[in-house]
Amino acid sequence: MLSDVQRKKFTYLFKVMDTEKNGNINKNDFLIYVRNYASLYDLNVDSPAYDKLKSSALHWWTKIHDLIDKDKDLEITLQEWLAFQTMYTEELVQRDDTQHLYSFVITLFDLVDKNSDGAVGLSEYTQFLRAWGIETDFKAVFRRLTGPDSDTLTRNDFVNLLWEFYTSSDPDAAGNYIFGPFSPDDPLCTGGVIKQFLTRLFN
Repeated sequence: MLSDVQRKKFTYLFKVMDTEKNGNINKNDFLIYVRNYASLYDLNVDSPAYDKLKSSALHWWTKIHDLIDKDKDLEITLQEWLAFQTMYTEELVQRDDTQHLYSFVITLFDLVDKNSDGAVGLSEYTQFLRAWGIETDFKAVFRRLTGPDSDTLTRNDFVNLLWEFYTSSDPDAAGNYIFGPFSPDDPLCTGGVIKQFLTRLFN
């Protein structure tokens, strides 16, 4: 069973990924993400960078659709989403093996790592979140993820942070922030715009 903190995190992520705001996640949500990203950062639709972004985004959609969409109607409901996350989180805890996350991490990391150099910097992280429509203090959140001694995130960092996102019930765990703060009451939600974004997301 998911803890209250875990349920809040997964519900937040579902609502972020539902870019159409129609109560489900589908392929078009990922295509909207691609278009948002291209528009924000002037990517030509005929460029290799655009092709890479679209391919990575649709690969992520295919993965979660195959795993979560039990009735195969090409839409993932919040109920299906939370049921899968409950099962998957329990499996992760039982195995106690971060490498079980690795295939998902590779898909996500490739989506964020725009220049394919094996390290995600603040700019790439900010671009990733903004394309999903997320508003937050990107610099403060990124520092929460990297810690004081690094300016980038590696694949292994993503594994460890996603492990915390999935398994931790500690509201202060760094991995909780990999998709931005998930509650308007979070101390990092210092600006009115951020609180408005999160409040609007859950209403």
